[in-house]
Amino acid sequence: MHRPIFGHSFAVLMAPVLLSVLAFHFLNKKRTSARRNAEDVDTGASGSMAAPTETNPLTGNCYEVFLSFRGLDTRHGFTDHLYKGLVDAGIDAFRDNDELCHGESIRPVLMEAITSSKILIPIFSVNYGTSRWCLDELVQMMEGKKNKGQIVLPIFYKVKPAEVRHQTGRFGEAFHERQSRLRERSSFDPTTLEKWKSAFDEVSTLKGYEALGFEVELVKLIVRKVLNELKKKFELDISKNLVGIDVHVKKVMEFVDIKSHDTLIVGIHGMGGIGKTTLAKAIYNRLLDQFEHRSFIADIREL
Repeated sequence: MHRPIFGHSFAVLMAPVLLSVLAFHFLNKKRTSARRNAEDVDTGASGSMAAPTETNPLTGNCYEVFLSFRGLDTRHGFTDHLYKGLVDAGIDAFRDNDELCHGESIRPVLMEAITSSKILIPIFSVNYGTSRWCLDELVQMMEGKKNKGQIVLPIFYKVKPAEVRHQTGRFGEAFHERQSRLRERSSFDPTTLEKWKSAFDEVSTLKGYEALGFEVELVKLIVRKVLNELKKKFELDISKNLVGIDVHVKKVMEFVDIKSHDTLIVGIHGMGGIGKTTLAKAIYNRLLDQFEHRSFIADIREL
């Protein structure tokens, strides 16, 4: 077994700091659940809520991910798997049937959830463009990207980005059928249609994911991407002006095969005050986006 050598400023192996111990970072939060009873076909509403029993406004709440999807296509399949993957990874995700409480006004709550989320994920499916809720959510997402710098990560579920951009294929057929019905209404504002099409054009040029096959692997890929985007939230606080620490981090990383599936424990030991904990934190920050679950336990002797 190789023994790394760090010089006089840092010593190596076994310390009061456990590095890269994979543990559950956040417990899955239970929230009041209320399902939409029907998907919209003509009215522009995704579904009706049950009779008012309790209100729980979301004002002030912040989410990390907002999922926009057509329940008719993906609620009990891909979207459910993605949502579970995000929550299991400790990510606070918003999905309407989990977050909307009985009696709440749906539209304000959805718009608030979008504006308060860091990452916005529209899941485009064949019937996405038939839901006015989805279309309005998309417009709000693109405005958030432009005005607030929110991250929009589109997923094209069994449709192509070009089909969304130009409203062609089965996606286009469903959208145009919906569009024809809306045009027959005297109350419909044509500028709304232009906003939808503009949002289609903008979002289809963004780098996203196409779900055409192995969904389990795709979910893992998306969760890892989200974790990487949220990395700053999970990073441990260390000084930005540490001289020479990069050299020591590099030496430790040479002994860490991040492609290996084996359990790995790296220890750091040495006299007090030489920077063991700081080095461990720096390595943790370097590795954290490689794992869905992570934990840093400091001062283990005191536990």
